[in-house]
Amino acid sequence: MGTKVSNLNELSAILSKKEKTDEGILFFSRQFKIGQLLKPFSHIKKQGYSLMYLLVALILSRLGGLSVYASSKTGVIEPDENTVYRLMNNQFVDWSLILLSFAKQFIKCVLSNSEDAQEYEKSVRCFVIDDTDITKSGKTFEGLSKIYSHKEHRSLFGFKLLLLCYWDGKSLIPCGLSFHREHKKYEYGLNKKQQQRQFSKQRCDEGHYRERYDELDEDKLSVAVKVLKRCVLRGMVGSYVLME
Repeated sequence: MGTKVSNLNELSAILSKKEKTDEGILFFSRQFKIGQLLKPFSHIKKQGYSLMYLLVALILSRLGGLSVYASSKTGVIEPDENTVYRLMNNQFVDWSLILLSFAKQFIKCVLSNSEDAQEYEKSVRCFVIDDTDITKSGKTFEGLSKIYSHKEHRSLFGFKLLLLCYWDGKSLIPCGLSFHREHKKYEYGLNKKQQQRQFSKQRCDEGHYRERYDELDEDKLSVAVKVLKRCVLRGMVGSYVLME
């Protein structure tokens, strides 16, 4: 999935100049109160680069349409790619909660900067649930399976991405997601050789990766209800839920 920002000339100009990039990071950090959002996860990263610094670096690399490796080599982000990858692979980071926290803070920022706050609060809001195909060319990815693409009208190797978004009348804000695989009764569409070559990893039950991995075989409707409840319990309320 590529980040399509080639037409955003203003953003490209900011990312091409370090001074403007630093100013943008500072403004973004203040607006979203990233330090406060990430405070519950401060115990995860005690040495080296802070969690906030690495998270902003990840966001910058995606806005620039670059991989983590390319971003570190070109100087867009300061940490080396291994430092960022270690954070991404840390099973004790609850990425779902971080995404939801950013979604809530986005709504607060819009509300605080809205010229007509009362009108904004009265606007009709809803949740949107949809799934899409995440195709992969290799067959050694952990949890990979054959999926049926309703767009291509054929089976492909990859994942089904279930995405929950929040529509506030102006912006569509992602607030929850999960990956799923299909063809469980038929060994996920993999032959014995492909199954043996597939990556696998032992995980402790306390890590958030365990929950993410277990969701692979849960039906999408059950996971959608679970993620929706999580949003509502944290104060995000919609008038209805929109889905196909």
